[in-house]
Amino acid sequence: MNTDETIARLQKQLNRLQTITVAMGAGLAVVLVAGAARDPIQDEIKARRIALVDSRGVERVVLGEDSGRRHGRSAAVWIYDETGAERGGLGTFENGQASLALDAPAGVGATMPDRLGLVVSSTGAASVQLNNNDTGVPVRLVTDPGGGGGVELIEFDHAEKKARIRRLTYGDDTRREVSMGG
Repeated sequence: MNTDETIARLQKQLNRLQTITVAMGAGLAVVLVAGAARDPIQDEIKARRIALVDSRGVERVVLGEDSGRRHGRSAAVWIYDETGAERGGLGTFENGQASLALDAPAGVGATMPDRLGLVVSSTGAASVQLNNNDTGVPVRLVTDPGGGGGVELIEFDHAEKKARIRRLTYGDDTRREVSMGG
């Protein structure tokens, strides 16, 4: 094969490669434009756990299932502070309860961190509960499933393992004692 034939053959190959490159570029452009025009919002995302992290990689919000830590399995959202310590959560539980809890910072007060709780029971009764750093509940707002409700003031007698509860309603002031268990 002489030099002129080699150059002609190489010229044909170069022309084919240029045509293929232009076609591939056009195809890629069509794919990119079509993809950009498509709505980036997905109709559905399924996952067992989703964690949102801050710029340092610390989990700050987690959506998932609690496999029985408190009132049975739940669908829950947990909120964490900048150190990764839990500061609250929202959950719906197997026992029919739904609750929102806000926690004290790690290391403040008793080991159980809940300080504010909003609860709706399976009966529809609701309460707003304020816990002190000893995790005692000095005051809560409550409703009853059959209607009514009030403000409850609670005093704990740890020596006798009893709690004294005073409920104030618009028309009544009742008192009762309950055992705190073992």
